[in-house]
Amino acid sequence: METEAQVEETGESPQGNGTSGGASYWHSVDWARTERNVRRLRQRIFKAAQDGDLKRVRNLQKLMLRSHSNTLQSVKRVTQTSTGRRTAGIDGETVLKPEGKGRLARSISNDPAQAVMPVRRVYIPKANGKMRPLGIPIIKDRVQQARVKNALEPEREARFEAGSYGFRPGRSCHDAIEQIFRITSSRQARRTWVLDADLASAFSLVRDLAGLESGLELHCLRHTYITHLIEFGYPERFVQDQVGHRYAATTALYTWVSDEYRNRLLEDSLRRRAERAATREEGKKR
Repeated sequence: METEAQVEETGESPQGNGTSGGASYWHSVDWARTERNVRRLRQRIFKAAQDGDLKRVRNLQKLMLRSHSNTLQSVKRVTQTSTGRRTAGIDGETVLKPEGKGRLARSISNDPAQAVMPVRRVYIPKANGKMRPLGIPIIKDRVQQARVKNALEPEREARFEAGSYGFRPGRSCHDAIEQIFRITSSRQARRTWVLDADLASAFSLVRDLAGLESGLELHCLRHTYITHLIEFGYPERFVQDQVGHRYAATTALYTWVSDEYRNRLLEDSLRRRAERAATREEGKKR
């Protein structure tokens, strides 16, 4: 039998497993308590990640995934507050009425490991006239994504780079602009430049990275990429810090490299490595 503390933490209640209608169940939810339960669990995950207690982080994340409050909040977010709540997935269904929201919350709570449905593929126009592919999951899968996000996001935020502002909760482009102004407006400012980089068709070209399986290939591409940035005029210290140290292992960095160009870079880098090795051997013989 669950203790009173466990019931409060997971948000479980007799109403969650009752037989009353979905609408009456949805209207009877104590949303203040539900939001409080989820917020407290997120804070505990964040604190455990900051302390480096990975075992506690994993246990709290599992608790979040079992939390009925998390399920209720996720259903509300997807079906009530999201701007895409009226957009259906491949099944053509939307959940806009309280009856459907209550049934959806109960269904996910009773069977959280349901099979994932394919996404509905649509194409939206880009500013340059091309079309961007967009995958739209069904409502139930979007709720599952929101549930998992509540479990993973606090850990990521505790470890993430402090100077990153893209797709971060509670941050926007205005925060990035303010930080840039603070850094560059001072008379003693050393960094008075901004690096603007864009990976063209990054996610569309991920398949081009299938051959980048060895650490040597990644090292060669990293070295050449750094060299080219420095040749283009970017400060060497910044390039080494941002590309060579922190982001060198991210596969997204190399999505812009085509197969032909990648092979040429690898051959050139391997040739230079062989020449340097031969030079060192000759020096030792002398």
